[in-house]
Amino acid sequence: ANCELTFSGRNLQAFLIGRQICVTICMFVVARITTLDIAEGEDTIFGVSSGLQNFFNTGLLGALITTIVASLAWRIIASSFPLGFLSNPVIYIIMRLCLVLELSGVCYSAWVLARYQKPILGFQLDEVYLEGAEKQGSSPVTKRDKDIDVTVTVIKYVYSMCLLIFSVIIVMSAIFTEQTKVSEEIHPLVAFFLFWLLLIWLAMIEGGQGCLVGLQPVDKSLYNVSHPTALKSTTLAHKGDNMQRFIVGRQFLVVLLVFVINMCGSAIADASVL
Repeated sequence: ANCELTFSGRNLQAFLIGRQICVTICMFVVARITTLDIAEGEDTIFGVSSGLQNFFNTGLLGALITTIVASLAWRIIASSFPLGFLSNPVIYIIMRLCLVLELSGVCYSAWVLARYQKPILGFQLDEVYLEGAEKQGSSPVTKRDKDIDVTVTVIKYVYSMCLLIFSVIIVMSAIFTEQTKVSEEIHPLVAFFLFWLLLIWLAMIEGGQGCLVGLQPVDKSLYNVSHPTALKSTTLAHKGDNMQRFIVGRQFLVVLLVFVINMCGSAIADASVL
């Protein structure tokens, strides 16, 4: 039942988007719960030095717990016993929740950004390089692209885009008025660049994993000339057990980045922006 639901129509893409919303929300909530905020001069945990307490305040320990207990341990079990793990009825409920979250359109702006990244960056489908298919222009090709050009569907994308812009304005206002935990301690410009640098780094990690997984069954000789940098990455990742090791390291980095982004962008108590 779980597989039938996931692989029906475009449910897999929808599930991945909804799953990402759930994961990010869970990480932000856990980050708020586990991140310490003990100021200079206050009693430290176990009487440790102020320097060590400042390290505790970064939330790294919470990121470590989240990575191991909530992610990696279950990922290892699921990869070893996929049928047994997927037979859990709770998974079906979670999948339904993820599909509902995606259907709400909250993150439909991601499709808008992806829609226009393709012509701007000159991306082509893999078939163009691997099978010699005809290159595509800027006109919509996939069903998703065509849907975006339909007025009824665009409404969802517009409101999601407005929500994204509003969120960016609020977070940036909090940073530049020194009303986030990081911008309180360092210059707001440094917090601003750190926030966006970490977001870009997180984007590269997320996209990189998808590419490495998707290219795993593809013959490397098909793209060794056209994409030498991609060949270098896939050769390293697909060697031995490197892919599993990459996923473990990637998961730790993702949790750590989300924790730090949360510290950069989350408003402090009694904050007032705009």
